[in-house]
Amino acid sequence: MHTNVTYPSLVSIILKTDNYSSLIQENIENNTPRSWEKKKVLVLGRNTRQVIIEIHIRPGSHVAIDDLRLEDCLPEYYTGITELGCPGDSHYLCMDNSTCIPQHRVCDINIDCPDKEDESESCYLVPDGSRCTFESGFCGWQNSSEEMSLLWRLYQGDRKKFTGPRVDNTYRNKSGTFAYVDMSGPAYLGSAARMESVHFHPPPPCSSDPESKYYNSCYISFFYHKYGSHSGSLGLYVVETHGDSDRMRRLWWSFGNFGNTWLRAVVYLENITSKPTSDIRLEAKEEITVSKSRL
Repeated sequence: MHTNVTYPSLVSIILKTDNYSSLIQENIENNTPRSWEKKKVLVLGRNTRQVIIEIHIRPGSHVAIDDLRLEDCLPEYYTGITELGCPGDSHYLCMDNSTCIPQHRVCDINIDCPDKEDESESCYLVPDGSRCTFESGFCGWQNSSEEMSLLWRLYQGDRKKFTGPRVDNTYRNKSGTFAYVDMSGPAYLGSAARMESVHFHPPPPCSSDPESKYYNSCYISFFYHKYGSHSGSLGLYVVETHGDSDRMRRLWWSFGNFGNTWLRAVVYLENITSKPTSDIRLEAKEEITVSKSRL
């Protein structure tokens, strides 16, 4: 971008999806007037249909834009098909016969295949509570925290006095809903918010057998947003029922600030043998000091 002053006009980036348009960044500065300066804005989501650059020129100024480019828009997990097909049972061949995606990208609520068949109606043939966008509630998940002041709640982004993400991950705009824990208060130091699933039957033994074609076929995937200098921790646990007692085992754990973006985690559910049931828990915890955690 080239301008002749630091604030030449109102330069805004607008993201348009199927059901919404939202302002992503406005009043972009030029730190070196009368020089070309590279700008990079993280805007694209899986449901993006159009990116709009809106400029309101002020008297006596100009704005010039050149060499516009979309970067890293084709994720690394896309693998072109070879003469032998997709690379093993770990990948799924899309209907265009030219795109392969990992199996854990099928039925993950995000469209990956060009014709969208990886998110077909068969994806809904799963147990209640195992597929949730939080658009219609918690889908059977519930708070299990002893500290009742620190809870998982449902929110939408871009609201006043709200420290969470500006957009959700499903729609990538402020109309979407997500589960959120507010850790911005000092009274929450050391507290934890726990959200637990409904009870599930354990995976079949073949999903933990490296010799089986169904090895690692059972997993949980989710997107998380952790932003702030002291963002605390986020953990994923499985609670197995053995007789009259429950055993909680940690499967995944994340600590610290990961930037103002949604990240994806895939956790394989191996060696879960409890019968007849087990459940999954997500725990957000304030570990150090006052936090601005966004989950």
